[in-house]
Amino acid sequence: GADGGLGLPVLDRLLKDGWRVAAVIHSPDKAAALAARFPGAGLRVVAADLTAEDAVQDLFAGIDALAAVVHLAGGFAAAHTLGETGADAFDRMIRLNTRATFLVLRAAMEALKQRSGGGAIVTIGARPAVHPGAENATYAASKAAVISLTLTAAEEGRASGVRANVLVPNVI
Repeated sequence: GADGGLGLPVLDRLLKDGWRVAAVIHSPDKAAALAARFPGAGLRVVAADLTAEDAVQDLFAGIDALAAVVHLAGGFAAAHTLGETGADAFDRMIRLNTRATFLVLRAAMEALKQRSGGGAIVTIGARPAVHPGAENATYAASKAAVISLTLTAAEEGRASGVRANVLVPNVI
């Protein structure tokens, strides 16, 4: 999500604050452009499909000294009522938002629990997850699962000093 509407300002802030960042984007074609936007700033751009288990495992295996994870990747589909939404559209939202978050949280928790001093995780939910409207059921359901997964990670990580928080914005 590093090259998205929320990803770019978050990436900019992290780099300005001196973080070394492995920024994940979905499209390998955009990697060079993102790297060029932040020259010499401690940035490594990685193209990966965060819905693919092997890709997420490889991503985390390639990061040394992990201290924090900001998981911004996800997606939104045009709003429809339940009756207008096909099973494929539902599966797409679950895959983009819930599955990606699950895989990232699982890998992050494993890495951060082993780190002395723990670490931090931030994910992005959405207001419709807690206040759904009549025409965004699949998106709201997928983001509600993101919230639940993150709250579970917070409980699981507590004993190891791993904090997990979810932001729940309205519109980005």
